[in-house]
Amino acid sequence: MSAVAVIEDTPTRAKHAPPPEWLDVKRDDLIAALMQVKPAVPTSSAIEALRGVRVVSDDEGAHVWATDMDVCGWHTVDFIDGSTDGFDALVSHADLVALLKALPKGPVTVEGVPDGSRMGLRLTAGKRTVDLPGLDGEHHPADPPVTFPAVRRRAVVDAESLADSLVRTLPHASADESKPILTGVLIDFADGMLAATDSYRMAKVPCPFEKTHENASPALAPARMLKAALRALKGAEIAVIGVTDTHVIVDCGEAIWSARLIDGQYPALDRLIPDFDDHVDVAAGDLIDSIAACRAVLKKNAPVRLTVRPGRPGKLIVAGYTPDGPSITDELVLEQARWGMDEVTFGMNPDFFADSLATIGSDVVRLTMGGAKRPVLVTDPHEPGVICLNMPIGLTD
Repeated sequence: MSAVAVIEDTPTRAKHAPPPEWLDVKRDDLIAALMQVKPAVPTSSAIEALRGVRVVSDDEGAHVWATDMDVCGWHTVDFIDGSTDGFDALVSHADLVALLKALPKGPVTVEGVPDGSRMGLRLTAGKRTVDLPGLDGEHHPADPPVTFPAVRRRAVVDAESLADSLVRTLPHASADESKPILTGVLIDFADGMLAATDSYRMAKVPCPFEKTHENASPALAPARMLKAALRALKGAEIAVIGVTDTHVIVDCGEAIWSARLIDGQYPALDRLIPDFDDHVDVAAGDLIDSIAACRAVLKKNAPVRLTVRPGRPGKLIVAGYTPDGPSITDELVLEQARWGMDEVTFGMNPDFFADSLATIGSDVVRLTMGGAKRPVLVTDPHEPGVICLNMPIGLTD
């Protein structure tokens, strides 16, 4: 795909003589749509057609979509005016964004310009015209998400609620592609739950699906697709999650994201949740502040040390230090405790632990544990629906 573009200043085209394949859209709306689908544009690919973005027009407006064959993003831009004929062009994503930014703000006329077996785009705004060569959209090797087979499982959910659940869940998914199952988020339609784990931590977060198919089994969706869909959920009212035999689709109205389902058996998360009795409640804001302070002195991968010191009042000691270096120690008074053990000191990854505290999102958090080397359960003592689990880090001194 050629990256050569031509920019020239020309008189504004008369509206009474439109080209056969064109539509008018707002420049900034088109740029925003292109940035929405950017996560699906491959940074490198042996397939030339995959390195671009497909721009399709029809009677609904302009559609831009991109795919790396695993994740696909589709975004619709409403048109101001246009012809009845459509066009389908495949052009460089980076060049299209750059050239749109070179145009003045306001309406932009987008034309499909055929050139033999190729198809380019011509963009006109005011006196300026931009020509961007490309390929016919049919050269793209993948179908857009709206042409996937019939959905077998489907759930409707408030978009804001889904976004909130994703923000809480996604940090706990793994980014290690050598463990593909752990790079997914489990969508449990029947229980109304999202869950993720990277084997060091885990989160289960309620998601209030309003309408679901009966007997809808869970689906494992790639976390990176859901991260991209999260941006599209802003401003949407309702989202629909659909699952086919091979794909999961998140329809946010103007934007549609889809990805191949992750194959494999997901860990039985309920079996990972310990049944401990000993717990302490502590002010979440104070604990988050203490963890952040300890980060300032901790070396990479060094644990933050937490000590439960029973007494009246009981205390949680949060400490960060490096050998022969600076140290920080905070003493937090416990809000409440049910503690039958002696003093216990355990280590936590400060970033992972901070993610869990943010996921709970309450004024007070409950830490439930069974000893220094056992998992730590993090919950809201008043609304136990959100569950986080963190594995401790061994302390050598």
